[in-house]
Order: sequence, then structure tokens, then C-alpha cells
Amino acid sequence: MLKPLLAAMLVLSVLSLAGMAGAQPTEETSMTGNEAFTFDFYAQIKADQGNLFFSPHSILSAFWLAYLGADGDTAAQMAEALHLPTDRDNAALPDIGASAGEDFVLRSANALWAQETYPWRPDYVAQLEALGAPIRLVDYLAAPEAVRQQINQWVEETTEDKIQDLIPEGAIDQRTRLTIANAVYFKATWLNQFLEALTQDAPFTLLDGSSVTVPMMSMSEGVSLKVFQGDGFVAVALPYVGAADMLILLPDAGQFESFESALTAQQYRDILTAMQPTNAQVSMPRFTFETFLSLGTPLEALGMSAAFDPDQADFGRMYDRGSSGENLYITAALHKAFVDVNEQGTEAAAATGVVFGALSAPMPGLMIRVDRPFLFAIRETQTDTILFMGRVVNP
Repeated sequence: MLKPLLAAMLVLSVLSLAGMAGAQPTEETSMTGNEAFTFDFYAQIKADQGNLFFSPHSILSAFWLAYLGADGDTAAQMAEALHLPTDRDNAALPDIGASAGEDFVLRSANALWAQETYPWRPDYVAQLEALGAPIRLVDYLAAPEAVRQQINQWVEETTEDKIQDLIPEGAIDQRTRLTIANAVYFKATWLNQFLEALTQDAPFTLLDGSSVTVPMMSMSEGVSLKVFQGDGFVAVALPYVGAADMLILLPDAGQFESFESALTAQQYRDILTAMQPTNAQVSMPRFTFETFLSLGTPLEALGMSAAFDPDQADFGRMYDRGSSGENLYITAALHKAFVDVNEQGTEAAAATGVVFGALSAPMPGLMIRVDRPFLFAIRETQTDTILFMGRVVNP
């Protein structure tokens, strides 16, 4: 029987970036830009206490639309920090292969709210429309609060009310000229469901060694799952109905911090490659929570500082700076994500807002018990793109 887990990682990637140049694995690394950004970004936020959950797909989708309007050093910094392609003319938005059914729902949407009568460049507007990201003309000068509520309502509708109040009061004012938003929603049923009759209270060991009682879900019997037993950890993929699964990484007891600190995008990719079908039975906690992140600090730490600087920001490809008499820069970058994991499956949603302002039965062969802190996410099995990533230290 496997040692109880101290850390696990689930990678929820239900998105296809196949249409996005530069997002495909390279020969040298076999790693996508989505994966590289995911782990770079996670390294910046993992010092936060408690559970974590975020959507790299949502963040990249929103900033991709901002990147299309960036120029000079601002564009160069964004490309490097976000692992975006330098060829912006021939690349498309991430395509997650939207699907809707009884057992599998996946959708992602983008929208922009731009100040009316502002000198937006026609080429930028046309590029957005070609990507299916329409611009809605609004009046921040006359009614900034009404625009904020309109944006939040769009996010709520797109995420089945799972993401509410993405843009807080004060984040949009009369200096705002543009807001870019992405919203993604995912709901899928387990291919091998946990039986509710088998769910019972059980201890979950916290990082400090103490324990809390949580509802622990269990499979009724062993099933064929992709598993890799590495040096000091075990990885197991739990498939959903549809082209998606949850990858859980279970380090040995007492090794959460060291495992989390050492994990890289390339190691993640190597683990995926090494997994093999194995007869296994899994128990894990039922949990639900949400995370709110301000993206400015971690993105600046990754080298993307110019976009947030009112003096250095250069978004000259999206508007005519000369006729506007203003310099646009990112005044707020906000992200909220929600996840609910239960016996039937998983429901997850996330949204990103980028605000621009102007100056001016048989016995299993392996028993895996997820009863201590773990990292998690979900991945689309045909493209291996990371959509959500998170951490649970107290369910």
C-alpha cells in the first residue's frame, strides 16, 4: 500500500492551444508555452498561504489580446514572461475545442470594453474581431461603475455564476480606457465515479503535522489508470468522460515543500511521458474553494514590468497615442478561479480582467490515498494544455 500523500498535483488542462503559434512542444524541451508559463507563474505565487487555484489558460488568453496591441520593450517583455510567440500576425487565440453535453461542458470566451470615440487603431480592432473577441464601446468617463457591473455580469453569465465580482469597486474609474476579459467554464463527470455510499469522514494531515476531518471519497474497486511511480512520489491520472483528466502527484510524507519547490515544467512533461496503465484504487478528499489573485506583482517578477509602468508602457499598436494625448498602461490585472471536486466529477471556472488606464472489484495493484496537502490541476489529454492548477492544504 502506498504511503499516505503529503503533496499531490492535479493539472486540469482542458484546452487546446493547437492554433496558437509557439504553443506547441519544441524538439528541445517537448514543453509547451502554456506549461512553461504555468510553472513560472506558480513559482511566483506558491509562497502564499493556504489553498491555491488558477487558470493559466484564462490568464494567457486575456493577455494575448493585450499583447497584440503592445510594441517595443513592452511587447518583448510580455513575449518572454508569458512564453508567447513573437509572430503575432499568424497566431490565433488558444482554442480549447468548446464542447457542451450532459457529462462534459467546456467553454472559453473573450470580450473587450473600450472607451467610445477613442482613437483605437482599425487594424487592432479588425484583428480582435477576426479572433472572435468583439469590442463593446462604452463610456468610462460618464459611467465607470455601470461599465464595471456590465463586465462582471458578462463574467457571471459565462461561468454559470461561479465567478462573481471579478472587477472590484475602484478598479475601474474615469481614467479607464479599456478592459479585456476572459472567462472559462469546465464541468465534467468522472469516467470512474466515486461512490457516495463509500464517502466517509477521515483525517487529512496538514502541513504543520496536525490533522482535520474531511469527507474522503473512495473508489469501490481497482481500475486501469495511468500511473508513474517516481523517486519519492507517485503520479496518477483520473480520467473524465471526454478528452480530459486530473493528474495527481503524490510525494512521500513530509516532502510537500521540497517537492513543490523542485517541480518544473520539464519535470511535469517527463512525468506525463513516463505514465503507464496500472490497476489502481484511489481515495481523495471532496473539496471546493476559490482563489483571487492580483496578477501585477507576479508578472512584474517574471520580467513584465513595462506594461504596468505609466511612463514605460507602449501599447501603440492598439491606439493612436499622438491624437489621444495619453499613454495607456495596465492599472489592474485580476484573476479569480473556482473549483468543486466531488464524487460525480469536477466543476471549475476562472476569469481574468486586464484594465488599462491613462496617465492623464478485484483487489487493486496499487492503493493511492490522498490524505495530506496536494497540488492540483486538470489537462486535456489530446493537447496536454494546462487550464487550471492549484494547491489544497486544508480541504
